[in-house]
Amino acid sequence: MTVRNLNKQTEFLIHDIQIAVDTGLDSRQFGRFEAARDKLMVRNVAQRGQSEDRRNLIINTLQAAGAIAGGASTAVTQSLSGSPAAVDLASAVAIFQGPFITGVLNIFPDHTLENINHINDLAFSASSTSKTVVPIQGSIPLVTFLSERPLGLLHIGDATVDAEDPGNPGGINYPFCSTESDDVTKLLDSALKPAYYMKPLPFRRWSPAAIEVLQRRVFVVVGGVHIQELPNNPQVTDVTCPMVGDGTIDLSKADSSGNISCILTGTQLNKAASIKLEQSAIVRTGTLMAASDGNSATIAFRAADFTSAASSYELFLTDSSGIDLDTNRALNFSSRQSSVTGVTYSPGTLSAASPSAPLTATITGINLDRIASVTLSCCGTSSIKGTIQTVNAGATTMVVQFQLTDVTALIAKVASPGAQLEFTTVDNPTQIVTVPNSTLH
Repeated sequence: MTVRNLNKQTEFLIHDIQIAVDTGLDSRQFGRFEAARDKLMVRNVAQRGQSEDRRNLIINTLQAAGAIAGGASTAVTQSLSGSPAAVDLASAVAIFQGPFITGVLNIFPDHTLENINHINDLAFSASSTSKTVVPIQGSIPLVTFLSERPLGLLHIGDATVDAEDPGNPGGINYPFCSTESDDVTKLLDSALKPAYYMKPLPFRRWSPAAIEVLQRRVFVVVGGVHIQELPNNPQVTDVTCPMVGDGTIDLSKADSSGNISCILTGTQLNKAASIKLEQSAIVRTGTLMAASDGNSATIAFRAADFTSAASSYELFLTDSSGIDLDTNRALNFSSRQSSVTGVTYSPGTLSAASPSAPLTATITGINLDRIASVTLSCCGTSSIKGTIQTVNAGATTMVVQFQLTDVTALIAKVASPGAQLEFTTVDNPTQIVTVPNSTLH
């Protein structure tokens, strides 16, 4: 038989094969499903045949006779040394033990080992040491075995005296034995006639037509379970990182050490030792700390490594042996350069600042959360640093307040054309950017 597995996700492990034969006697006499013979039992029968089947019994008997004749020939030859009878006996025994036995072995070879190998290759076994698994969307051929005696009792196509009797359940004219459509036999309800089933008809004596009838009346049930191999390697099913609106990682969420943390979910993550982010030849390493159950892990990487330009990095896990495992996940980064489009001061002049009306600058633009510092600079050497109020990612305005004492000190040094607003960014803290049209007198 051929067992198919149409499942697209799991394999099929076969537990048992049961076979029933429709006897055709009566709707209540349908053959009972019985377990097929396991290949271990069949293999034992084949091994037993090495000593007990007809061929081996004859060969072993001839070899035993040759061995006995060889010993007897030696004794006779020693007692009748040189006589023609002793020479003829020795020659006859030599021919028997040599060419004759060799010829018989060649004519009737022993196929026991080949049969056992075929059984091992194709026959089904439910033994724990011999599992039969049907692959995903695949099929495998299987051979199973039935007991011959129950089949012999069916008498399909039995050429007996009553073979022509349509009422004989085993006769050739019995409707059940027809090779026509099953519609012919659907409504059969013949009375049970046990007299026809007292003497079995050996299966080897069945005609080809009877074999065809048997094929149409055999029903097979295959029992088993769908299985799926659990991966031993770490598997990542999801990555959760602090994000901004454009779907890139929010680098402003770095901790005090300058690291961005993300949460991995999956399986066997406790078998991974570290992470690696790759973009072509660029490699960035990171750390990993997995939960004890291996279903989640926290990874971290330096935010400063990903601020130069927009980019996408493939995420790899590195196990304890140093092998990199592709997670099929990518982390996207963008440079998010700050851009200031306008500045409004309150009050409108430096001299108007007072304890009740501190100097503030309201900045408008994009990616303002990436601004690290804001200063008012004058004359190339003097500047005062403002205090930035908290700005969330995506905010388009920023408020900066300057201390009155700093403003007073700056007034003394301000000359035409006045003080200008400057800022630096988190991504490039050494580069000072002057805001156009931001002069304050």
